[in-house]
Amino acid sequence: MLTQSFQHIPGIGAKMEKQLWEAGVPDWDGFSGAGPMGLSPHRRETIKAHIEASRRHLAANNPKFFPGPAAAGPALAHLP
Repeated sequence: MLTQSFQHIPGIGAKMEKQLWEAGVPDWDGFSGAGPMGLSPHRRETIKAHIEASRRHLAANNPKFFPGPAAAGPALAHLP
């Protein structure tokens, strides 16, 4: 379920996360950076970089990288 959350990425809150899901980006793999929601090229690249860092930290089993709602585990029941 963690891979379905974007709220650990700076600048992404619940509202933007929901907009990403509604734009057809259900998880990290779904974010191609091709321009969901009219994001600027700089913002897309920033999000892509954070997703790649997230993958590395998830693989390394580093929960401290995922503060706040993304680290809450069962509290993420609202995810699609």
